[in-house]
Amino acid sequence: MSPAPRTPRTSRTPRPSLAEALVPGTTRPVVVGEYPYYRAAPAHWAGDLRALRALGVDVVSCYLPWRFHEIGDPLLGAAGDRAFDFTGKTDPQRDIVGLLELAAAAGLGVLLKPGPFIHAEVQLGGLPDRLCGPGHTPYQGLDGTVLTSQGKPLPSLLDPAVQAETEAWLKAVADEVVAPAAAPDGPVVALQLGNEGTCGDAHLPVDAQDASPPARRAFARWLTRHGLPNEAALATEDVTRWTGATRQQWARWSGHAVVGLWDRISALFPEGPARLANVPLTEITAPRAALDAWAARQRAVQGSGYFVGHTEWIGNPAKETAAFGSHLAGILLGGTDVVEANWGFTWTDESFARPATSSSTPCWPSCWAPPPSASTPPAPRRTGARWSTWTPTDCAPKGWIPPCTHRPTPPAHRSPRAAPTRPTPRACGCWPRSSNATATCCPTPSWTATRWSSSTGPCPKPAPGSAPAAPSSPNSPTPCTANWPTPDG
Repeated sequence: MSPAPRTPRTSRTPRPSLAEALVPGTTRPVVVGEYPYYRAAPAHWAGDLRALRALGVDVVSCYLPWRFHEIGDPLLGAAGDRAFDFTGKTDPQRDIVGLLELAAAAGLGVLLKPGPFIHAEVQLGGLPDRLCGPGHTPYQGLDGTVLTSQGKPLPSLLDPAVQAETEAWLKAVADEVVAPAAAPDGPVVALQLGNEGTCGDAHLPVDAQDASPPARRAFARWLTRHGLPNEAALATEDVTRWTGATRQQWARWSGHAVVGLWDRISALFPEGPARLANVPLTEITAPRAALDAWAARQRAVQGSGYFVGHTEWIGNPAKETAAFGSHLAGILLGGTDVVEANWGFTWTDESFARPATSSSTPCWPSCWAPPPSASTPPAPRRTGARWSTWTPTDCAPKGWIPPCTHRPTPPAHRSPRAAPTRPTPRACGCWPRSSNATATCCPTPSWTATRWSSSTGPCPKPAPGSAPAAPSSPNSPTPCTANWPTPDG
């Protein structure tokens, strides 16, 4: 199959930005939101999409899991006989055609990501089981390492039998899903080619790149086209016979191999939607010369003619120097846009969800009253659509919680409130309701938004008109309760 033709670019035909390709005419960053429809009830799709649009999302992106949409017996028939459901005839959740109509009605563009390998925390990256077994050539590096998913070998996408299977899937997506909804008349504004390379391999060390027999033969053909017949003769030989020049060409080939597969995928789809490739950032301190491998592929990647974005799966750049260096290298040298941000880092690092550009951390006191464990917060100040405070220390030890929702000014009843003067305790530091009431001893009360409180042992009931005696059981803590009067009445 011949690769998709590329439009020549000159200084007179400047390349538009990815944002302009997704939302023509825009002059601002475009917000893309992932919507895994195969994990959401179809009855919720319309409301979910409207909510995303209301939040400012411009484009929704969706992976299409091959194994989910393929119907019939997967072990019967040839690749060209496969059947797929994209309209919900066998399961309403498979109605991706209907989902596109709902997205258009909500005013959203759509970035479709059909793989064939999608990862997406889907079993085998969405590939059917039959492709990850002994019947197909596995993806195996020069060092013998097999690329796996859930313990099963992923197939080499250069194996002709695998290519026939993947092309049947992608052609069905192209004809039944994309063609009727392609931009500029439809909502499908972009297509992602592969995933993080072809199958999550664009960040692998050079010696882990697919070196299966079909890949070696493709390498030999590439060398021949570049006038290197001697190196081509060695390409399919044992790697121990390779010369330094052969290895150098292999490093170059590692990028062209990925781009060549993008070309095959792109050629199957109609014109209209922009083509996007997603290349993960690399860890600059990773072993096995990962940064070198990333750099070796860049000439081919940047010369591909496709829009190139990156995935952020390498740590929190606000806290980790290595992660910051990886972002700096990838964005400045690779010139890529963020197309997949890993919000999963918030599971273990709350600050990832609240980035800051200085050593100060933004803190928002709940409803403008200091919690018991905090010192009096700084005066709030207006920051855009909400009020917030800044403190140079970490928020978590102080117990701050998320802010009151968007309000132009803090309401009067939620203004920062100072603690009233602490009343003088009676003997043993008790705050009795009355002279005849049983008292609870609170020698060190603290202000907690609406009342003073603390907890120590109980005080004995005082005689009428007398001061309470010292507590008889100081080791039985009992807190002051809401029944106690507030200090101001």
